[in-house]
Amino acid sequence: MKNYKYLFIIVASIILFASCSGDDDGGETDLVGTWVEMDTHTSVITITFNAYYTGKEITVDEDDISTKEFTWNVHSNDWLYVNYKDGSYFDGWYTIKDNKLTIGYENDDDPFKEFMRK
Repeated sequence: MKNYKYLFIIVASIILFASCSGDDDGGETDLVGTWVEMDTHTSVITITFNAYYTGKEITVDEDDISTKEFTWNVHSNDWLYVNYKDGSYFDGWYTIKDNKLTIGYENDDDPFKEFMRK
């Protein structure tokens, strides 16, 4: 009988652990993937957010291709921190709706950039 109690406790623990680990509302996992800028006047920006909080931004214009690697993090499922390896950074809000990523600066209602999921 004691073996069944231990077995029950182990199975219950596994179920509780698994159910708690999937308790997110999307949030930062929605960012993972590749996004392409929607408004491309003179250059095209492609951003890739990797699952382990790293990423790459590639900008292609008429004369040049530049690549910037970065680390990223999300706070409160709507605030994005991007730290580029060259020392620059981005800190602002983001939303995702219908595979459209909109990123903006703090205290600015106008979007900084809009991207579509690739």
